Amino acid sequence: MKNVLVIAPYKFLPAKSGGQKAIFLFYKYLAKEANIFCVTTKNNDLSDTQGINVSAVFSNSSLRYANLFYFFNLKKIIAKNNIDTIIIEHPYMGMLGILLKVFCKKKLIIHSHNIETLRFRGLKKWWWRLLFLYEKNVHRTADFSFFITAEDKHYAIHHFHLKEAKTAVITYGTEIEKAFSLEEKNEAVFALKSQYQIAPEQTVLLFNGVFGYTPNDNALYLLVQKIMPALLTKDKNFVLLICGKNIPEEIKAYGSAQVLIKGFVDDIDAVFKGAEIFLNPIWTGGGIKTKLVEALSFGASAVSFKSGAIGIPAQLAADKLKIVEDEDIAQFVQAIIAQKNTIQLSTPERFYSHFYWESIAKKAATFL
Repeated sequence: MKNVLVIAPYKFLPAKSGGQKAIFLFYKYLAKEANIFCVTTKNNDLSDTQGINVSAVFSNSSLRYANLFYFFNLKKIIAKNNIDTIIIEHPYMGMLGILLKVFCKKKLIIHSHNIETLRFRGLKKWWWRLLFLYEKNVHRTADFSFFITAEDKHYAIHHFHLKEAKTAVITYGTEIEKAFSLEEKNEAVFALKSQYQIAPEQTVLLFNGVFGYTPNDNALYLLVQKIMPALLTKDKNFVLLICGKNIPEEIKAYGSAQVLIKGFVDDIDAVFKGAEIFLNPIWTGGGIKTKLVEALSFGASAVSFKSGAIGIPAQLAADKLKIVEDEDIAQFVQAIIAQKNTIQLSTPERFYSHFYWESIAKKAATFL
């Protein structure tokens, strides 16, 4: 097997958020196909790496991205472990990766989780054009690039002028290999309704994310201020669960018998499994929306704005996913009501074939 050095220069352990899981679960499964040596920051909890060899090398300071002296630490690790390939998570340590590629003569892969240029342009950061030049240069100098969606890959080929043969889509995944039985799903729905004292005839909606991040916060405000009031005027048999860290304090004023604001939940998997319809009213931020993948894998139906569904081919989810135009509240409400008819359907097997982590890791291993 190939020996792979992974540079993950930020906190991802324990893996709680979608972005953290995107790193941890990818390498958990890739470790079955290659020998993984991961270097990361000192604020990671290394007590349970599930077999991944992880070392805390980088400081927690934001200056770590500009500290090229880490070259010497990593050069020793490369020599000691006979590294064949270097993978960098996100492009931000790209210059360090380029130095290692040139002087250690190793293959360099950039693992992109979204096009950072587009993300920060959407957030109206004045320096996005400088980031574009940097991101473009890093990808062009690397030997290969992993992109999380076909849309990101297409953008990079046309705007970074990458050769298609030097790119691949390596998506976000799920550890669930196949659909739950209808009986098991219904038992989970019953358990969730019992836990939160939701009437059997009411349909459980779920919105989950990490807040304090503008795209998620914007979606949350739209949901409680406009979408839910419009929905409940048409059909009162819905209850919305809002789960996630750092929910803004002013959102709590919108709590009611039909909008349950729960914040951080220890067993979020049980909530996903018991939810009947997942709502994804996100229209900015870039990349794949990891919570949407998770919800569909747990058998929930879903409604999403078009931009929020990027990276999830509509044919894979079939009727379980309804996509509407960005910020179209009326369409979104109608789609929620329509999705009540799909709750008893299972997520198609082809969805799991595409998004199962083991399959994703096997594909990635062919490019190492």
